Amino acid sequence: MKRKIEMAIQSQFLYVLFGSFISLVMGVLFTFIVGDLNPPHYLLELMSQILVELPFIAIYALLVRKFDWLIGFVYLVLGSAASFAVVFPEMSITPIVFLKIALMGLILGKKNWFYGSFIKRISAVAVPGIIIAFLFGLPLIFYGVAPETLDEIRQDSLEIYQAFMSEDDALNTVDNAMFFFKGIFKVGFAIYFLFAYIQSWFSFVFTGWLIGKFNETAEYVPYVYSFKLPFHAVWVLLLGGTLWVIGYELTTPLASNILAVMAGFYGIQGLAIVTYHINGISIGRLPKVLFWVIFFLTISFTGVLLIITGIIDNWFNLRSVQYYTKDKEKGDINESDS
Repeated sequence: MKRKIEMAIQSQFLYVLFGSFISLVMGVLFTFIVGDLNPPHYLLELMSQILVELPFIAIYALLVRKFDWLIGFVYLVLGSAASFAVVFPEMSITPIVFLKIALMGLILGKKNWFYGSFIKRISAVAVPGIIIAFLFGLPLIFYGVAPETLDEIRQDSLEIYQAFMSEDDALNTVDNAMFFFKGIFKVGFAIYFLFAYIQSWFSFVFTGWLIGKFNETAEYVPYVYSFKLPFHAVWVLLLGGTLWVIGYELTTPLASNILAVMAGFYGIQGLAIVTYHINGISIGRLPKVLFWVIFFLTISFTGVLLIITGIIDNWFNLRSVQYYTKDKEKGDINESDS
């Protein structure tokens, strides 16, 4: 076991370099589309890194768990400096990303920190991402995207699409992409915020799998289908709706992002309800796969249904039906951790 731990430490630089390479390649691809480093650029790059960063977070959490938070943090700084200097020194966003990973791994590794319910732990791990949401998301929604940035995005995107499309098709594709980007930028804070929690949940799952290989006890992670917002969260939704109805110039961007955050959480709650019932019904694996394929292919429609379902579940327990299968856990909901 000691040898395994030593090998994990020795391979740390390799993990950092490999992950940095993947992250920075994605960043370069997005740079061709969005141009200079700015909040819109970081938002698009951040959306590509949810899986790439997981090995780093898990490894740092393992180092913290096995040794000490200071050792893990110092090793992180050395590995970050090496990868930053060797791979792509012009990518100034990299230190921010590695600092966020370090803090998430540190909190995740010290499981006695913020000890309590799972929602308390996952919120603590999400704090670095939430800080980034405030630093980059709030300026984005209140000040918007500079016209020259949008023009640069459009021009760079058009050049890319014209390389393998006709001019008319390229123009149509760019127009659709610009409409999509503008919508993303308007709810930039909400995307940052939801991203922080989603990445934290994945980090718990991946870290639990990794540290189990080193005879460490993984933290309990509730099943997705047990997710349920506290009842009083509906007041936040009503606050966003009220600000939206008021329609003041200063409150409308804030209202849009509050509604987007709550729609995301209630959508996840609706997905938890659907998952609960699909897992409980004995219809075979293939029908379930077909159901989920059709479900996500029509997500623009089913997404609205998920949000409505999640909100209704706030007053009516839509998971009251108990399923009795070979796997009893499919019918058990841990309400205390939801």
